[in-house]
Amino acid sequence: NILSIRSHRLTDEEFAKADNGELDILTGFQVVDDHWRILVIEGLSNGAMRRIHKDVPRATQNNVGVKYLSNPSLHFKERLYSAFNVAPKDIRLREPLGRII
Repeated sequence: NILSIRSHRLTDEEFAKADNGELDILTGFQVVDDHWRILVIEGLSNGAMRRIHKDVPRATQNNVGVKYLSNPSLHFKERLYSAFNVAPKDIRLREPLGRII
């Protein structure tokens, strides 16, 4: 039985477990314009994030088109994005990112 990640909604109990560090899920957001996509993800450092670092290796050095920023040593005490549920929150920009920054 295949379930779309976009259709899954966390229960109140799952939200509480995610916020307490008991539920190993990835949460985050992506900012998209006509030329760029910035993806920010958070998860448990010894769980899903460790698997991301292992299973999604850097394919190329940072260059004009690709920037891969990651620091497995950086830890935070609380989640910021669990309210977005398990699918990354899409933020579509009307103005180009280069004009906003």
